[in-house]
Amino acid sequence: RYEFLIENSIDVIIVYDIEGNILDFNEIALKKVGYTKKEALNMTIFDFITKEEIPKASNALKQLIERGKTEKAFTYKVRKKDGMFFYLEFHGMGLKKEGKIYAVLSIGHDVTEEILSKKSQLSSEIKYQTIFHEAPFLIALADTNGILIDCNNAVNQFMSSHTKEDLLNKSYEEIFSENENEKYIIPLYKKYLDALLNGKRPKDIEYKIESSSGGFVWCHLHASLLKLEEEDYILLFIRDITEKKLAEIKIKNSEEKFRTISEQSLLGVCIIQDSRIKYINQQCADIFGYTRDEILLFKENQYLDLIHPDYRHLAQGQARKKKGGDNDLKSQYQIKAYKGSAQEIWVEIFSKTIKYKGNSADLIILTDITEKKKTEEKIRESEKRYREAYERENFYKDLFAHDMNNILQGILTSLDIFEMNFYKKNNVFQSETILKELRNQINRGSSLVENVRKFSKLDDSEKDLKNINVYEVIEQAISSIRESSRDREINIQLEKATEQTIIKADDFVIDVFENLLYNAIKHNYKNLVQITIKISEINTDARKRLKLEFIDNGRGIPDSKKKSIFERGFNQDKSVSGMGLGLSLVKRILNKYGAEIRVEDRITGKYQEGSNFIIIFSEVL
Repeated sequence: RYEFLIENSIDVIIVYDIEGNILDFNEIALKKVGYTKKEALNMTIFDFITKEEIPKASNALKQLIERGKTEKAFTYKVRKKDGMFFYLEFHGMGLKKEGKIYAVLSIGHDVTEEILSKKSQLSSEIKYQTIFHEAPFLIALADTNGILIDCNNAVNQFMSSHTKEDLLNKSYEEIFSENENEKYIIPLYKKYLDALLNGKRPKDIEYKIESSSGGFVWCHLHASLLKLEEEDYILLFIRDITEKKLAEIKIKNSEEKFRTISEQSLLGVCIIQDSRIKYINQQCADIFGYTRDEILLFKENQYLDLIHPDYRHLAQGQARKKKGGDNDLKSQYQIKAYKGSAQEIWVEIFSKTIKYKGNSADLIILTDITEKKKTEEKIRESEKRYREAYERENFYKDLFAHDMNNILQGILTSLDIFEMNFYKKNNVFQSETILKELRNQINRGSSLVENVRKFSKLDDSEKDLKNINVYEVIEQAISSIRESSRDREINIQLEKATEQTIIKADDFVIDVFENLLYNAIKHNYKNLVQITIKISEINTDARKRLKLEFIDNGRGIPDSKKKSIFERGFNQDKSVSGMGLGLSLVKRILNKYGAEIRVEDRITGKYQEGSNFIIIFSEVL
């Protein structure tokens, strides 16, 4: 009986009836498929194979029943309980009872490793054949003597005058010696292959060969050693790089033309790539006061040191916009830069994105416009002086036309009154009053002329400041104003913070204080004129400043005029009268010192109660 064979065999043994129902499974078989014997006995042989192989298994079973045994082995892909597969090669024989086959005994041998190995070899062969024959570049196999053993059909595009059969079994020396213009390639190959065979990694070579069309083909050779069946071979990869080489030659010729033009140019030319200056002509180097070699050694972004700090953000912003493809670009602009390490210059820049050595770069063309800038500045200053002179002339003309006319009108009015009363009989009148008014009008005219003279001097004076004791000047101004206003009852109080305070000013500073005191008296209709001058030191922004307050009890200044009263000079209000000229003069003098002036209410919100003129000197010594 077959029970002994089933239990002791090292192969898979399965017994099944002629319908394929499992009758017996040895332990080896159960271990292979992962089922218990009870589970296996409830299955058919068709449950263990793929659907695609069921027809093959059915035919094999039919033939076995007809012939009594299998004439050849059948291989099946067998499914395990866990869903994985393995391969079994089966031989079968019929089991008879009463002369008829009632069951089949199949012996299976595990051939998984053999099948997978064959598939791997087949896959590799397919891949090799596909790569070898379909590759768009030449692949060749040569022995260590450089004799060609095999190559793909791409050889036709490289050496169209030869067929593949012409080249096989020839050495590279024989192949390249056939054309006089290609003999130079032989030593290149020899040096390359010798280095490769000596275990080195030589640099790939490029060479040019003739084509059948009369032109030429540029080739790029890369090779490596290959061991097949214990023998060394050389695997060569040859690519057509004609388009690349022609492009490189074109670029090189273009760059040579560019350099020729650039070196002769009167304009500065440089190329910036990867945040470094890759090219600079002599003119550009001269503009910045360096040699070309020095600039070409600049590190990444070091070229920004050539640009004035106030303009670096502009240059960097343009670079960022260009890199980001922003349309809001200035292709032409002016910046301040440095010649050498300290000399400031102006340059005008034109920039454009170009291709340099195959990559994106910035072409910068620039010219030194320092002299042009200086000339423009002189023209602007000249225009400013002319405009100011013109406006001053109109100012003085309007001033005399208006204020002098008022003064003369006042004199005429006083004379008319005098004349009318002089010829009346028995008329007694106060001649002193009329004379006083005449004297007042004459003083107004004198003051007007003096202020105009001071304006003129202020326009012509330079900004030469000196140390001034502010207390001494204020005392002088107070004495002067008391002398000129004897007919008024005046009380002036001076509140000092220290005994001595020095400011940077000039001789015009006394006119500032006299004007403020004069206005405080002139525009005060009270019987007693009260003026308080407060002097204090304040600390702001880590600096010591001087604060002067001129506080009066006059008629005050409404909010709507608190700013305009200082601007009634020749720049704005042409009809200057009253305090306008004096305060305009005050502001211009203080501007010369870098000082500020403003006016506030003596009592906040009640301008009618008087004014507080505040002066801040920015520098106290």
